[in-house]
Amino acid sequence: MVGSVDGHAVEAARRFVDSQPERWFANSRVPRLIHHTWVTSDRRRLPAIVSETITSFAPSDDATLQLLWSDQASAELARECYPAVCALFDSLPHPVMRADLFRYMVLNAFGGVYSDVDTRLLRPVDSWVADAPSEAPVRLIVGVEADTDRADWSRWYARRLQWCQWTLAAAPGHPVLEQVIAESVRRIRGGVETSIMELTGPGVWTDSVGLWLEQAHGRDWSEFRGLREPVRVGDALLLPITAFSPGVGHVGAGPVSAPDALVQHLFMGSWKTTGSPR
Repeated sequence: MVGSVDGHAVEAARRFVDSQPERWFANSRVPRLIHHTWVTSDRRRLPAIVSETITSFAPSDDATLQLLWSDQASAELARECYPAVCALFDSLPHPVMRADLFRYMVLNAFGGVYSDVDTRLLRPVDSWVADAPSEAPVRLIVGVEADTDRADWSRWYARRLQWCQWTLAAAPGHPVLEQVIAESVRRIRGGVETSIMELTGPGVWTDSVGLWLEQAHGRDWSEFRGLREPVRVGDALLLPITAFSPGVGHVGAGPVSAPDALVQHLFMGSWKTTGSPR
């Protein structure tokens, strides 16, 4: 089931969650919602590659709802669900900053999977979490984006060990989502930091994941260097770099054909110069 009508995405997501409160992806408490965002939700105006990539995530039945959120619908989400920060959201100077904040906000409000429009689904979401009856259901899924010691790492990444935010999955209200929204808003309002990577991007996201791991579970970020197998920490599933970054050809990532490759990032966006979504 796919929704893409301007002005109705919030209503559609709310109605789906309310009507199916226990409809989750396998072995998790992640609602069966898939979110993307683009300037428009009019399928006739999408670039061919965007149409192809979001189609790769298309549900095979009515158990899952896929939503393409336009800029208009993203602003509606901010107004309806985050009235205290909606003016700040609307005033952000760069479209990618709104796209960054949107992903945290929509997952915090409704849960589900968020994935950028330049990503391609390689393995069904229901296969992402292995059955583990003795453990609590997964409520957060994150994957490594970068794990590097190269001398010039700061030219390319915000952190040596960086958690990916082009694909995320979570239950609504997860503490990491609440933390990243609050910290992004604090940094933006502080007016000291100017880097998008630090304000709303992978810098603040990685910091928020790391803070939760440390404060809630006593785990240091360095423990997850060289991750080669999925690791459970509390209700989070931490995935190695091949899961969401296969085929990048560096920092230990395996090929797109690897059995543990779940989502391929096509790196379409030139957001640093054009403002296009990543």
